[in-house]
Amino acid sequence: MGEFIQHAAKTLFHGRITHLIHYLGIRHFSVFKWRYGSRASLPILTHVASRFSCSIADVPLGNKKVKNNVPKLRREIHSKLSPPAAVDFTN
Repeated sequence: MGEFIQHAAKTLFHGRITHLIHYLGIRHFSVFKWRYGSRASLPILTHVASRFSCSIADVPLGNKKVKNNVPKLRREIHSKLSPPAAVDFTN
């Protein structure tokens, strides 16, 4: 799983692991454990796979499926991480 997480951070967040953590909505400690070989639970694997539009097996195997979905994922990430548009109250 560590290889998948590192690839996702590099591909989608310019290597910024904290941005990846924010996007996934999971604890920092969990991601750092995965990067160094700890195993994730099935619910976490399912969550990560759904966020990156890949199969559950791709995550622990370190498959680099994130690359195939980069344009779609970047649009989604940008919309979720961008601050909401300002509302015009002058009317």
